[in-house]
Amino acid sequence: MAVTLAAALVGTLAWAGHAVGGSGMEAIIHPAADFLHLVAAAAWVGMLLPLAVVLAAGRDAVSAAVARMTTVRFSTLGIASVGTLLVTGSINTWYLVGGVTALADTDYGRLLLAKVTLFFGMVAIATVNRLRLTPRLAEVADAFVTQNALNQLRRNALIEVVMGATIIGIVAVLGVTPHGPHQIP
Repeated sequence: MAVTLAAALVGTLAWAGHAVGGSGMEAIIHPAADFLHLVAAAAWVGMLLPLAVVLAAGRDAVSAAVARMTTVRFSTLGIASVGTLLVTGSINTWYLVGGVTALADTDYGRLLLAKVTLFFGMVAIATVNRLRLTPRLAEVADAFVTQNALNQLRRNALIEVVMGATIIGIVAVLGVTPHGPHQIP
């Protein structure tokens, strides 16, 4: 119940931004995409700090097993969130940028490019976490390898927290910046 209410609360921010200015089908598709984008971003970025806390807890085999299970579950949430963010971000970009040239020629476009660059940086770190570091947590026979993987996962999660917070800051500025079609490139 709490998760549903939190998601609904975060998603309602879609009705306070650029998405509500459309007409026709845009008035339905854009706010819906924005709603899902906000919920997916909140789920992914919001769970990074708790993940880092779990990864810091304990150095024994049981703690490593809990960290592995938590990391795998978080990866599932992360994959769903990233997929949702890619689709909904593409829809939002379609409506708000106004063309390829507006990405480089407007303040909105340049901010969006910075946001997308950070997003793909987070995806790259998450990919290393999932494909390289998480499998190392299963190597119970080698405590050094497991502990090293836990340390790297925790560090990477904290880096993603900083990147996610930076993205949120950029989004705050995007929210008050005239979007592409309203700027003269």
